[in-house]
Amino acid sequence: MENIDTYLKEFKRSGDNAWFEKIFNLYMPKIFRFLYFRTLDRQAAEDLVSEVFIKVYVNLPHVKLNKATFNAWIYKIAGNTFIDYYRKVKKMKDDIPIDEYNAAIPDTELFIRNSTSLKKEMVFGNPNLLRGLSNLTPLQKDVLFLKFVEDLDYGTIAEITGKRKSTLRGIIFRALSGLKDEIKT
Repeated sequence: MENIDTYLKEFKRSGDNAWFEKIFNLYMPKIFRFLYFRTLDRQAAEDLVSEVFIKVYVNLPHVKLNKATFNAWIYKIAGNTFIDYYRKVKKMKDDIPIDEYNAAIPDTELFIRNSTSLKKEMVFGNPNLLRGLSNLTPLQKDVLFLKFVEDLDYGTIAEITGKRKSTLRGIIFRALSGLKDEIKT
C-alpha cells in the first residue's frame, strides 16, 4: 500500500525529487480522471494536470498536510485550475466564432458527442447514463465523481467543495434519483 504520509514527509524533509515523483505517480491518474471528466478533452486534461503538479511542487514545502488534507488540497488545486481554464476558454468567446466556441466548452451536446471518448477512457457505455450525467449540475457531477469514481469520503469531499456533509448527501441523493429516472427511459 502506498504511503502518501511518508512521501510527503520525506519530500518536505529532503527536497529529493524522487519523493515527489512517488507522489506524482500515485496521484496523477486520479487528477487526470478528475480533469478529463470535466473537460472531456484529453489534451486539455493533460495540460491541466501539468499545471496542477507544478502548483503542488511549488507550494508543497510551505504547507502542512497529511493524507486526508493532501487529498482535499490537491483536488482543490485541480478544481481551481479547471475554473481558471474554463474562464480563459469562456473569455475567448468574444474572440472566436460561436461554433468554435461551442466546441471548446463542455456542455450537454458535447458530453453526448464525446461519449465514445468517455466509453474508451472511463468505461461509460450506457447512452442513457451519459445523457443523465449530462443533465446534472457541475456540482452534482463533481460530487458523484469524487464519491464513486475516486472513492473519497464525505469529509474530504466537503473540504474540496466547501459544502457540509449533510448537503453532500442530499446532492448525491438528488443526482442518483435523476440518473435513475433517466436510465429507466
